[in-house]
Amino acid sequence: MRPQQQQEQLTLPLPLLLLLLFLLLLLLQHQQQLLLLLLPLLLLLLLLLLLLLLLLLLLLLLLLLLLLLLLQQLLLLLLLLLLLLLLLQLLLLLLLLLLLLLLLLLLLLLLLLLLLLLLLLLLLLYYYYYYHYYYYYFFYYYYYYYYYYYYYYKGRT
Repeated sequence: MRPQQQQEQLTLPLPLLLLLLFLLLLLLQHQQQLLLLLLPLLLLLLLLLLLLLLLLLLLLLLLLLLLLLLLQQLLLLLLLLLLLLLLLQLLLLLLLLLLLLLLLLLLLLLLLLLLLLLLLLLLLLYYYYYYHYYYYYFFYYYYYYYYYYYYYYKGRT
């Protein structure tokens, strides 16, 4: 017969479990705010798509410009150059918006990281004071009985 093995169960400490439950309830309660947080990501994707379309249009205009240069049509060439400049300005504006949106996302992520670090700090402080309290009393009684033994028994001999 084999001896029965004891299974170790992984359990979360109660404060951490309560904290996770609180965060889950907070997330479920504020779904609209979560959608607002996802909105910059959707805008970023939309701007990237628009940027890609503008780059394709710019490439097509450059090909048309080369074709008109070969055909030597000056008036159309000038109109196309103006259109190309307008498109480049739009592209630069779009890049600027994209950069601002990335900066906003970076700030949001930094804020989220800061909140998570604060939460972790509070949890660590809780555990520090919780265990420090019990360790203090453990060592207090340990030294009390040590000195009691030392003075009582060593004093008799």
